[in-house]
Amino acid sequence: AFVRRHPALRAMLVTNALINAGAGVFATLIVLVALDDLGMTASGYALASGIGATGAIIGSFVAMRIRNRLGPIRTMLVGYCLLPAAALILPTAYVIPLPSVVFVAGSSFAFGLIVVTTMISSAGLRAEVTPPQLMGRATAANRFVTQGAMPLGALIAGIVGSAASNGVALLLSPLLLTLAAAAFALSPLRPHRALPDEWKHHLAA
Repeated sequence: AFVRRHPALRAMLVTNALINAGAGVFATLIVLVALDDLGMTASGYALASGIGATGAIIGSFVAMRIRNRLGPIRTMLVGYCLLPAAALILPTAYVIPLPSVVFVAGSSFAFGLIVVTTMISSAGLRAEVTPPQLMGRATAANRFVTQGAMPLGALIAGIVGSAASNGVALLLSPLLLTLAAAAFALSPLRPHRALPDEWKHHLAA
């Protein structure tokens, strides 16, 4: 109930659930698309994945610099708005005649860079707004919803992929990520650079 009533926690819960659902779709289909639809070899996919993984590493180095410059909430907003574009890189492989490694590595790189940057930027925000006595229940509720969204996204990807095609199912990822960005942009968090003092549990009194 506390998570549902608090504007910051509610916004982060909905946004992260939609992001994880979109990530579940993407993670389920990227291997199938790369190997089956784009005709990549196993070694080529491994190379592309290795290149893509550097995005997360770079994100871990630049996240705090960006957070300090923009503020945690604005960093999250910018990142969430860029995520759909990152997820759209891979589907463009169906229509643009470039080597498949460009799309697989590029999408993985962009995804990792943005996700890690936003995760680091949001670190600690939940603790700032949650009283210590409610932290356990609030964390459990958050994890139940957000972590449960990832296998749900994978399930939806499998159903749509079987009924239509991998390419059609893959488009669900940028769609869900766009909904996540919209949910955050329309939330009470959007106008703020950082959390307002009145939302912080130790200052609310």
